Amino acid sequence: MTPARERAIAARTLVIRLAGAMRLARLHDADNAALHTAVDDVCRRHQEVFNDLGSLRVTFEEGVLRVNDTGLADLTRPGTPQELFFLRDALTSRGLSALHLLEPVQHSELLRLLDAWTRTGPDLHPEQLQDWLLEIGVRAVAVELPGEGDEEPSIGPGSGGGVEPRDVLEAYLALLAVGDLLADPGEPLDGDLLTKAQAAVEHMSALTDSAPDLVLFATTYRDSGRYASVHAANTSTLVMLLGRRLGLGHEAVSELGRAGLFCDLGMRGLGDDVRYQGGELDEYVTREVLEHPLRSLLLGLPLGLLDPGHRAQLVVGWEHHTGLDGDGYPHAPLGGAPHLYARMVSVCDAYDALVHDRGDRAGLARPLAIEALYQEVDRRFDREVLFAFFEMLGRYPPGSVVQLAEGSIGLVGAASLDPRLFDRPELFLVLDGQGQPFRDPRRVDLGRQRGEHASRITHTLDDRLFEESLFQLVF
Repeated sequence: MTPARERAIAARTLVIRLAGAMRLARLHDADNAALHTAVDDVCRRHQEVFNDLGSLRVTFEEGVLRVNDTGLADLTRPGTPQELFFLRDALTSRGLSALHLLEPVQHSELLRLLDAWTRTGPDLHPEQLQDWLLEIGVRAVAVELPGEGDEEPSIGPGSGGGVEPRDVLEAYLALLAVGDLLADPGEPLDGDLLTKAQAAVEHMSALTDSAPDLVLFATTYRDSGRYASVHAANTSTLVMLLGRRLGLGHEAVSELGRAGLFCDLGMRGLGDDVRYQGGELDEYVTREVLEHPLRSLLLGLPLGLLDPGHRAQLVVGWEHHTGLDGDGYPHAPLGGAPHLYARMVSVCDAYDALVHDRGDRAGLARPLAIEALYQEVDRRFDREVLFAFFEMLGRYPPGSVVQLAEGSIGLVGAASLDPRLFDRPELFLVLDGQGQPFRDPRRVDLGRQRGEHASRITHTLDDRLFEESLFQLVF
């Protein structure tokens, strides 16, 4: 191996370790033993890299992380370490172009940086960050602001770090096509179908890291006439995003995506009177619904034999309606919680079902669906999983229609990057205060507004208020 290659690998390893320490700092306090071990490792590796490279400058632009202007990782490629996306978010959420490690960083200094860095938000302007670092005694780390003409991260087209909306749309349509095959009882459940499903999931799984906002937009698609396919695609996509949120690796996220896609396999072949019936269920429909986890298991067994990687998904098909307390269906004895994947799919499956029109029941507005899920915390849904899902969507999930205090109406595009501002998302304003449409929807980030003139959301409206949905607006 050439010396240049060795230096590149050493720098990549150091940056991954630094990002991992940043993640630990967000999850634990400064006394955590694992955090101290990670900080020691970063300091040791930094000394080794510093001897070869001098200062270490980490930047993110056009989907690529770079060290000293040399490509470190293309975040649009599958299999990229999850820690690197965390580092990207740490830079972009603070409006920075670079994090610059100078003289060898000491343990105490790096620990102070990580402890304080995880508690800063948009209230600390980028221009103030360097002064703030000096104030807390961090002198070996510098930050750099974007140059003139650089664009800040934004929602909507072009925001996916080099990923175009059409890329996400193609991936979503591939999942929909597999959903069509799964819903059609005339289609054989064979290796060919499994190959198509795996390819579609792998494609979307890679995009959940590189363009999570765009991927989340795709799940706002609704079509009651094609409910089975859309629900399968949305559940699969949402649970992959949730898996990323919880820090799972690429293989686990892909497996989750397949589980979400196949979880309602036992409903294939049932008539519309069963699948879409709303209100009070009659005895026949109730029996068919309660038996679909068993049918999902039995129908999925041949696929599990074809591919051992499919077997965890059989458990999800069986358990995703069991409930955390075991009181769902099939009923489970006390003392054993459903598999983690089943708990995750359960939340995503329920949310997408709530926001869809079903028979004589109109879908809930997305903020109301969030409230409905919360009513089942610790009984039907796992608290940690559910709260991670809420953090991912925000108080007003993408696709929500809201009214501001001044009367204007907008479509929610993305949750705030700062979890403390969960009720101040980014919006596409569609109507002004007089009810007149904007020529082009205006983008407004409520999380960046300050003072008495800051806009605030006062009402949640019907998500179907506009023919032009967020999905159509973006894609």
